[in-house]
Amino acid sequence: MKSHPLRRALTSACLLLAALALPRALEAQVISDTFTPTASRPSGSALNGQTTEVGGKVWAALGGVGLGSGGVTNLNTVESQIATIPFEPLDYFTKRSSVVEADIDPAGSSWVGIGFTRTPKGPFWSDAQVWAYLWSDGRVLVRANGTQFLLYASPIPAPGYVSGKNHLRLEYDRISRFVTVTLNGTSLPLTHQPGAPWGMPGFTPQYFYAGVHAFKNGGYAAAQTLALDNFKVSAEGTAPAGIQSYYVNAFEDATVVQDQPAQNFGSDTRLGVRDSVTGFGRRTYLKFRLPPLPANIYDAILWIQPASYLTHVDVYKLSNVTWSESTLTWNNHLPAGATYSRIVTLYDVHPSGYLFGQGLLSSYLPTGGGEFTWALASTEDSVEELYSRETGYPVWLEVKLTP
Repeated sequence: MKSHPLRRALTSACLLLAALALPRALEAQVISDTFTPTASRPSGSALNGQTTEVGGKVWAALGGVGLGSGGVTNLNTVESQIATIPFEPLDYFTKRSSVVEADIDPAGSSWVGIGFTRTPKGPFWSDAQVWAYLWSDGRVLVRANGTQFLLYASPIPAPGYVSGKNHLRLEYDRISRFVTVTLNGTSLPLTHQPGAPWGMPGFTPQYFYAGVHAFKNGGYAAAQTLALDNFKVSAEGTAPAGIQSYYVNAFEDATVVQDQPAQNFGSDTRLGVRDSVTGFGRRTYLKFRLPPLPANIYDAILWIQPASYLTHVDVYKLSNVTWSESTLTWNNHLPAGATYSRIVTLYDVHPSGYLFGQGLLSSYLPTGGGEFTWALASTEDSVEELYSRETGYPVWLEVKLTP
């Protein structure tokens, strides 16, 4: 039986999580690396697994990225060389801006880019949330959500460009949702912004890493320098008084289908729920990753973008977090020993509407951070759908902090 349904004429659906209080220390606010060889980081060694000179972060890099003699070199001849360090906004909750910068000479590459991304080693053209890249002809392009949004395309060459090393700096202000890019100190006139409706409608950058992606069409020559140096990431500016929000995407999502029990649907653009009594059930699985949270959590919101009218959706916590969206099926979705715990039920969620349901959910989040799974199910015998992360409209958590 339905209880307390609330309808509002807005554009998404959300679920309010209860306030929680968890301990957290503020992370180092500057992380940098000049890639200077040492006894523990000799020239010619792989960058992957090495610790930054300042800030104590560990590099995640493809196998071709190595340490040169005071810079970064490549150890193989593949086209893409990618390296990142962990960098999550929740680690810097008193700061308003994320900044990444580096010295880049693009002459030996097709282009070299820096930015903030969702994955440690994924290509920036699909995974970067905000990034800028310098071409060998002097152009600078600034994009968001992979290549979905073009925020700036410079003339050839870009203002401020010089032959040789150029200092490229990108700043994302999470309060205003504006991006600032400078080349050798010259500000580039971005034409679109995340916070502007004509630029990136409905998109808020959500990232866990900062780093670099260098690309050479046809592949690099062996041991060719990538001409990247003086890499630096920082959290800057003071967040204003009042409640501030941070955002975390479901980084994996998949629907399992009862009448196609061996089929994987992890790459589908829509997620679905349906009652399983008649043999045509569907359940949706969402995997999140949270860092250990600070003590000043005010609340959190689970945002869902329906693709169709949602009559009845139950939200569950699932103890199994080892699944992968590329292999999940009805046959393996609930391994032996895994348990469900119902959190709350959403009623009457319309694609053009908004449902605000309150629930005591702090006990369903990992107190020390880490991965967790929520599942969506239904007792309605009809398919009800929401958009998946593959569409650019993932289910996501908004975590609100007090000053």
